[in-house]
Amino acid sequence: MIALGLLLRNMEILPPSDDRIFKLILTLPDAKPVLIDLISAVIHRDVINVEVRNNELPPEDIADLSKEEIEKLRAGI
Repeated sequence: MIALGLLLRNMEILPPSDDRIFKLILTLPDAKPVLIDLISAVIHRDVINVEVRNNELPPEDIADLSKEEIEKLRAGI
């Protein structure tokens, strides 16, 4: 299956390289298949299972996110 995402011009996206964003997006139980695919793509090997440890965000990291960023995460944008 090939999944393509299109963004509207001038649309800001949250940077997945930010640890807070990465954890909020890819450590949810529903995101496990995506995390497996991502790891497989990075290491060029098949991954059959993953276990996320210590994925809690420190409260100060959550406090640093703007209300707009939090709403984008909740909306799945």
